[in-house]
Amino acid sequence: MFLEETTNSFIGNNTLFFQTFGIGISKHSSNNLIQANKIDKSFSAVSLYPGAVSNNLTNNHFFNNECGICIDGATTTYVTKNRISASVIGIGLRSTTRNFVFNNTISYSSYGDTVGFFLLNTTNNQLINNTIHDILSHGIFIERSSGTIFNENLVYENNFGVYLAEQANENTFSENIIKNNRNVAFFLQNKTTNNIFDHNNVINNNKFGESQAYDGNSNAKQKNTFNSNYWDEFVYPDENSDGITDHPYIISGAANNTDDSPRTTPTKENIHDISRPVLLFPNKQSTTLKKVVEIQWQQARDSYNHHVWYELSYSIDGGKTWIQLANALEIPAFTWNTKNVSDTESLAFKILAYDNYNESKKFESDITFSLKNSTAILPTFSFFGVSSALFFIVVLVLFKKRNYRHLQNKIKKTRKRSNQK
Repeated sequence: MFLEETTNSFIGNNTLFFQTFGIGISKHSSNNLIQANKIDKSFSAVSLYPGAVSNNLTNNHFFNNECGICIDGATTTYVTKNRISASVIGIGLRSTTRNFVFNNTISYSSYGDTVGFFLLNTTNNQLINNTIHDILSHGIFIERSSGTIFNENLVYENNFGVYLAEQANENTFSENIIKNNRNVAFFLQNKTTNNIFDHNNVINNNKFGESQAYDGNSNAKQKNTFNSNYWDEFVYPDENSDGITDHPYIISGAANNTDDSPRTTPTKENIHDISRPVLLFPNKQSTTLKKVVEIQWQQARDSYNHHVWYELSYSIDGGKTWIQLANALEIPAFTWNTKNVSDTESLAFKILAYDNYNESKKFESDITFSLKNSTAILPTFSFFGVSSALFFIVVLVLFKKRNYRHLQNKIKKTRKRSNQK
């Protein structure tokens, strides 16, 4: 279907598959309603081109298309309550402005380089209250775009959460939930400036890395701003109980950026989360453990104030296999007698914090430690309170001294007899 110079039309309740273009809307087309359609296995489910203005796409289901919704030059498009899955690009915006994308769900891509939201050469768009999950590459990808408002979106279990490429400038991210992504929640390339990240909930991303965000911007005069975000692994200390961690949160990357007021609790009351129980000791690669070890970790905080327990496990093969050490611990520490554990250079720890409401958070050490209890020592059988090794050394010295004196006396007697003759 292709609309050109069409206004106030309704296209709904259609099922389309194996089409080059499912529905196309072009110049001088406005105020059209695209609703409750199912489009499968097409190059593009819905495409909107220059000259298409104020069209409405709502409650559609697009599955297994190269692009779910592609807004390419059209303006003021309303995209609401659509479900898009298994597409290379879920919703793409290029060379466009003033679009409103609310309450959509984009999920499950099995291709290599896939994107939930893709923005290129755009200005002043709003993406609010959308859900993007299980995308193989980027949840949200932005390049050469500015003035975008990202608010109250849920972005989880993708590779990258939000990725800003060159000249993605002056965009605002607030009150989003970015969690459980394999890489960082926010990745900012060089030449990305004046973006604001404010009051977001950043939870369990990049769990083997140093930080949940990366800022590669080298322009010190046009910095990106991180302010009052909740970083789940960084909720202590808060000595004055003002809800702000006492130290800045370090953002990785060449920008040397920080969040100077990281929150100790999520910014939304309806988020149930347990902060990550980060290992405090041991926490350095060069640490060698032996005998009795006091393992300590950061106390996990439950946002609903539920009681939290801990399960502690260890691995002697760098995390390939795990052995439970203790469970149902109520304090963030455990004293471990290691005498029955084999020496290893690949000791690792795993800590699981959990409550009774199916919420949990896991920490696995990304570095390994040494465990050495075996030492080569001399036998320690006692002989009148002296170790046998020392005793035999003393006996040997006395024996040599006695023999030396005996030999000296014998030489003296021989010389005396010789002189008498």
